[in-house]
Amino acid sequence: MINIDYALSSTQLKIRDLAEMDIASLRYRALIGDIVLNVNGQDFSARWGWVPILDFDLSLLQIQKELKESPDAMCLFEFTESEATLSFARDGDQVVIGASYSPLWPEYRSRNSSRQFDRFTVNYSRTFRKDSLNCWRTGVSWGPFRPMTG
Repeated sequence: MINIDYALSSTQLKIRDLAEMDIASLRYRALIGDIVLNVNGQDFSARWGWVPILDFDLSLLQIQKELKESPDAMCLFEFTESEATLSFARDGDQVVIGASYSPLWPEYRSRNSSRQFDRFTVNYSRTFRKDSLNCWRTGVSWGPFRPMTG
C-alpha cells in the first residue's frame, strides 16, 4: 500500500504574491511544507517544513511517466537545499522506492506494483491540484490546504 500526501507549512505567501511570481519561484519557493510517503509500512516522508510541494508534484508525475515507459528505468527526486534524494527504480512490474536520508539507506527500500504506484501518484497529484485550484478560485488564503500542525 502506498500513501502519498503533503502538509503545507504555516508560513505561506498570500495569493497576490503567488500571482506575481515567475515559474521558478512558484515551483521552488511557494507552497512549501512536508511530504508524506509511506510504502508498505516503511516511512520515506520528508517532514522538514521546507520541501517545495509543487516541485514534488510535477517531478513525481515525470518520474511516474518515465517508470511507466521503461521496465528498467531509474529516477531520482532531488530535494532542493539538500543532498537528500528519493530513488524510484522500475524492476519488471515492480517499483522500488528508497530514500537517501533513511538511517538504513541503501538497504531500506520498499517494493510495490507499478500499477499501484501509477494509481497513487496520479491520485496524489489530482488531490494537490484540486486543492490548489479551489484555493485560487475562492481567494481563500490557503483554506483548502491541510496546514502542518504543531
